[in-house]
Amino acid sequence: MKMCFGENTQKKKATCYKESPDCEDIRLVKKRKQYSPGNSSCCAPSPGSKLVFSIFLFLQHLILAKMSKRPRSESGKEIEEKSTSSEKFEDLDKWKRIRFDEKDETQEFDALYENILELFSEDFTTQRARVLIDALLKASCCARCILRFLGLKNFDCYSWTEETLLQVLNRLRSAASTEAEPPDHPATEKLSRQNNEKPVCVTCLDLLYHADTMACVGPIFEAIKNQGHQAKDFTIIVTLPISTIVRNHSAAVWVKYNLRPGLLPYEVSLVIDMAKIFRYLLGQALEKISGLKHNVNSHFKIEVEYIHVSTQSNHIFLTKIPEANLKFKNTQHRRGYQQSPRHSRQEIFEALKKVTDDKFMEQSCRFRSMMCPPAEIQGKCEIQTLVVKHDPLYLGGRYIKLSRNISQTPWLIDNVRLKDTSVSECIAETIRRHFVCDGYTFTAAGREDFDVRMLGSGRPFYFEIINPRKPSISPENLSLIEKEINEEFSSLVQVRDLCIVKQEQLQIIKKGEDQKSKTYSALVWISRPVTSDIIQKINAFKETGLVLNQATPVRVLQRRADLVRQREIWSMEAAMLEGNFLTIKMKTEAGTYIKEFIHGDLGKTQPSLPSLLDCTADLLELDVLDVDLEWPPIQKGPSD
Repeated sequence: MKMCFGENTQKKKATCYKESPDCEDIRLVKKRKQYSPGNSSCCAPSPGSKLVFSIFLFLQHLILAKMSKRPRSESGKEIEEKSTSSEKFEDLDKWKRIRFDEKDETQEFDALYENILELFSEDFTTQRARVLIDALLKASCCARCILRFLGLKNFDCYSWTEETLLQVLNRLRSAASTEAEPPDHPATEKLSRQNNEKPVCVTCLDLLYHADTMACVGPIFEAIKNQGHQAKDFTIIVTLPISTIVRNHSAAVWVKYNLRPGLLPYEVSLVIDMAKIFRYLLGQALEKISGLKHNVNSHFKIEVEYIHVSTQSNHIFLTKIPEANLKFKNTQHRRGYQQSPRHSRQEIFEALKKVTDDKFMEQSCRFRSMMCPPAEIQGKCEIQTLVVKHDPLYLGGRYIKLSRNISQTPWLIDNVRLKDTSVSECIAETIRRHFVCDGYTFTAAGREDFDVRMLGSGRPFYFEIINPRKPSISPENLSLIEKEINEEFSSLVQVRDLCIVKQEQLQIIKKGEDQKSKTYSALVWISRPVTSDIIQKINAFKETGLVLNQATPVRVLQRRADLVRQREIWSMEAAMLEGNFLTIKMKTEAGTYIKEFIHGDLGKTQPSLPSLLDCTADLLELDVLDVDLEWPPIQKGPSD
């Protein structure tokens, strides 16, 4: 994804009408042609009609020009603010560096040089440093990359400007020179340019060079502002162009090749990871411009992936080296299988380990796109994907379902909604409004049918809130959410005990689906009058319980395997009503099919209430009185 800061389209249109009075609607131009004197296809208009038409054109032009101006509405103000913001970024120099702290580099240059000397081992101040610096400057490496290859581990040193770092490198070169005042390297002048004439770094593709400039920071900062997240800190996840892997390896091989005549050793493991330095510099710049803190453990994430189109196939020459064992992949297309040049980063790393330096130089120099040292390139890196998001939040609680005509989640069959709303939807819209999120997922500890009420303390549930813009919410606001839901859906759903829970605590809900117990109250009709003997027969299981063998019910057979499951009713107690009616209160194991126990399900549940009473039975109403699960968990401290 290539991101740029262009002017607002609506503003361009307004400018067109202001600066170009002859600019007209295309339909008016066509009408003018129809009435032109040279057009013989129609009758010439009278002088009076010409005057009327001229007045019409003038009025039309005024109306269009007025419509093109910024609206005075609230939404219009937002548009104007965004346009002004973009103009400010356009006015800023894209080469200007956003410094974390203002430094007087002219006065601190000596201190920087001495600091770098202390960080290097003694042999780097001698001939080896000069050979390495000369080799990489000649190959058009930026100063920051050269410091990486020197093994500089203090990231603060990389935050200095390119011009200052080039002076440090030339001073390091002079320390190993026999001349009294050796000249700067010839490449210093062109690498110091702050325009498009500066060569692109052959190893980092200028990503390190621009890491703390508006050219790199601007699009990311704009994305943060446009998303409207409320955050105190951030972390950056960076994916660099895949060509940087083989290009950095090529530069390391080139350094070793230049050090070979002097028998000067060099270890590739000495090179500092480019991605770590890039994250550090970019993080510093974003701290400065956004006011947020760069924290690797932050829940607010900026994920950016860069691509460099002209170098993305630099590694293909490795497929020509048998030792590398890097082969083209067969990918399926409409016309069959084709060979794909795409390889993972790990595959390229493993291939480079298997190839000797001499073999690498020999094979890479046969390809124009990849040489040793790396070939010079044109064009800058572009942002392929940029994602600004907050980690999901998890909101736990319990819901009470008061209606017998509402499902737990949206009930759709063939994209046809069978119920107007659901428990999850009643709760979710208020949550979405308060957290300003992209979406949500709803999970509960089991479910009840749409015609079953959930009473008592309610059923445990949690929402996964995806990419919330307002992740920090106080207990008072959670109470406000509860109140809004309970007032808006007073006859359908009530919620309680809302709180933010941690991700590792969600397993309580999942484990509870199989381990929890439930308490039910059922209103039952039987085919003969209810007597005290019938009540005593049912209450005989109040202490002993009852073990059931339940085959998959007929009503769910189309979506579940036909198995026989053993479930247990731990206690059962009946109460007599008038005529053929009675109530039964049961405490059962999780997963017990209560409806099927009541009516027998054509004999698929054994024993059942009809088999125990030797009569027909039917369930009229069913309520869940309790779900025995400790939820939400007790919070030991404030959540993030």
